[in-house]
Amino acid sequence: MRLKDREISSSDELEGILRLGTVCRLGLCRDDVPYIVPMCYGYSDGCLYFHSAREGLKLEFIRSNRLVCFEIETDVSVKPAEEAFRWGMNYRSVIGYGNLEEVSGATDKLNAMNILMKHYSGSDNWSIPERRIENVLILKLRITEMTGKKSFK
Repeated sequence: MRLKDREISSSDELEGILRLGTVCRLGLCRDDVPYIVPMCYGYSDGCLYFHSAREGLKLEFIRSNRLVCFEIETDVSVKPAEEAFRWGMNYRSVIGYGNLEEVSGATDKLNAMNILMKHYSGSDNWSIPERRIENVLILKLRITEMTGKKSFK
């Protein structure tokens, strides 16, 4: 990282960003064509979980190349200044890589949905009908690498 004073090296702080973020942007690539998609997510034990429809462009990209990049940020605000080139942003962010896999089995899918719901609601004790679990596609991203950066002034 070029600006070492902005690097986040604490695994607790990196995980804190993953737990506090509201949107995860997935960077996908197929046939040298990039594609970025914002997703709701949940985080647990080194993995990000996403729910999805069972078809669409995003899945076409994922099924052709399961290696993905992701980005999550928190605490974002504009830093105004008197001079144009001194404006900036406050933020904490994580960028990482991993491999996406589809979660199968009703129990594993229900656990993943509860991780997603806990991320936004604070509760992981949801009653989700079996037919809904059968029809949803759950994606699991095993994080293989991540870095963090922050700026506050």
